[in-house]
Amino acid sequence: MVLASQSSRTPGRRRYMVSRRRRKWRTLIAGAAVIGLIWVTYSLFSDDGDQTSAEAANSDSSQSADEKTSAPDDDRVVLAGVLSSPPPRTLTPSPTRPIPIPEPAEPAAPAPGPTNTTTSDLLNPPRPVATLAAVTSTPGAPAGARAASDVLANALTASPDQAAEFRKANELIEAGQPVEARARLSKLLESEALNTAEARTIRDVLTRLNADLIFSKRITPNDPLVAAHKVKPGQFLGPIARQYKTPWQLLERVNHIKANRLRAGSTIKVVRGPFHAVVDKSEYRMDMYLDDPNTKQRIYIRSFEVGHGENNSTPTGAWLVERGRKLINPPWTNPRTGEFYNADDPKNPIGDRWIGLKGTDSDTQGLSGYGIHGTIEPDSIGKQKSMGCVRLRDDDVAWVYDLLYEGLSTVVIKR
Repeated sequence: MVLASQSSRTPGRRRYMVSRRRRKWRTLIAGAAVIGLIWVTYSLFSDDGDQTSAEAANSDSSQSADEKTSAPDDDRVVLAGVLSSPPPRTLTPSPTRPIPIPEPAEPAAPAPGPTNTTTSDLLNPPRPVATLAAVTSTPGAPAGARAASDVLANALTASPDQAAEFRKANELIEAGQPVEARARLSKLLESEALNTAEARTIRDVLTRLNADLIFSKRITPNDPLVAAHKVKPGQFLGPIARQYKTPWQLLERVNHIKANRLRAGSTIKVVRGPFHAVVDKSEYRMDMYLDDPNTKQRIYIRSFEVGHGENNSTPTGAWLVERGRKLINPPWTNPRTGEFYNADDPKNPIGDRWIGLKGTDSDTQGLSGYGIHGTIEPDSIGKQKSMGCVRLRDDDVAWVYDLLYEGLSTVVIKR
């Protein structure tokens, strides 16, 4: 018989065990509550598309002005062709807080050209589409090459002098050599022998080719303008883009990713920049180019329709995309009326993109206040309606913003 003094289940012992179990459960419940609170907080802040705190560490002292939009050194902001008063603030996009650019609805892929063509068809081939989204809707390289081949096939007799060149490029495309065809056509495009219709046809063909070669996720073998980049642990999109001299927003677009969703060990497509632009005032057109790093040949990429200064006031000459002058959703003061427009104001005449330009030759040095921007008047594209700047439709200026690199991309404006 066990005495009460010898039992391990005395009243005092039982009270101690019950108290200890209660403390244990309280600790477990409190821990679960803390974990749940952390998870809810993370979900709320990660779903809005902003960079994580780890991505924020990416903004080190070596970050270039392409990944941020700082105020100009002289504390003035020059917009719309003239010097304006300092705005109260500017929105500062960077790889740490990417501002999503809504993609326009993609139309159906362009239909192949007619088999039986007339003289009118050959001399007036279809113009390139106004927005890049319409071109990139062409699914896959084979489809893009077929569309380009169709356009060339319809232009083979546009001019006897150029028929052989058109035919050779067409053969390269059909042989599965779009990179070689692009180089040949880009060289032909810069020649003085083309008439207006032929040059337009070549631009259309190259636009269709580059929709696959440059702006799709596919990496075509032996294309010197693109490369595959394997993401290392701790790498972020901003430094990767700087390495190849392109804005990080372009890599988001090409790879269909978000900067804060980049995974170590994944392989992404990169474009070897910087891009350069040539604005033809008489044609109301902006042509985009890349330089072949091997041959140094300038390769045509695609075009955008533009508007420019009233009374032909946009200065011609050479410009550089100025550091710290790329702005998203900037406020603006009309220098003629003094009317101020806040950021996010739908009535802001310059739209939601500003790319400041700095003159670099004898015709443009000393000029200030000129740039490339959007517009709330899309009907003004193709006309002389601005105060001297180059303007584009909103979808197009968003693309140009994502192509041009601060401090390296050049813009040549010619008559």
